[in-house]
Amino acid sequence: MVRKEVIGSIIDTLQSFPWGLTIEEIANNTGYHRNTVSKYIAILEEAGFLIKRQIGKYTLWFIRNIYEYFRESTAEKFLAVLIKHLKNELNADLFETGRNIVKDMLSSLSHKKLNLKKMLRERAGILRYFTGVYIPTVVPGVKFKIHEVTLSNNFLLIEVSGKICNVDLETKKEICEFMRGYIWGLLEFNDISFSDIEKIHENDGGSCKFKIVFDEPIAEIFL
Repeated sequence: MVRKEVIGSIIDTLQSFPWGLTIEEIANNTGYHRNTVSKYIAILEEAGFLIKRQIGKYTLWFIRNIYEYFRESTAEKFLAVLIKHLKNELNADLFETGRNIVKDMLSSLSHKKLNLKKMLRERAGILRYFTGVYIPTVVPGVKFKIHEVTLSNNFLLIEVSGKICNVDLETKKEICEFMRGYIWGLLEFNDISFSDIEKIHENDGGSCKFKIVFDEPIAEIFL
């Protein structure tokens, strides 16, 4: 049996140490036995969330998105794209700004377009362990989780959280609208067909929650 609290603890620990940790260090920080950590590290690596690098005699583990964030100088590229759009779209709505920024930013990164459908099909078995678990994004401190999935449904519930959402209600509404556009652009960039992204529970806690609505059941799209 896979325990999601162990997965979450390992992810949270590695997110706090962007320079990487050994399995022994992860065990010391989480309080789990190193054999338990090794088992779950393998699951996280298979799912594509972790990456390892050999530095001398040590094997260090990193959150893949955070590793890519530093390797690709994502912060600088994001800032450049943000400034461009703020200059050109000061009167545009935040949804369109978020939508355009993510597509421009992804176009500037070396890994280019991902085949998300192919990746999800290949990893469907392992990814089921990560529903309900917050996963770090390329933006430090911002994370997301997908709620439990029913394959016969035509929608996904997704939640974005982090310090960016811990603001007053009015500012949060603006941030959530920006995030809605950001997710919209991310799906468009990766050629994922959908009909709408609805905001839900906008004033509930320190997160933005969305319902991604597809034209057909999830099983038909990703499996």
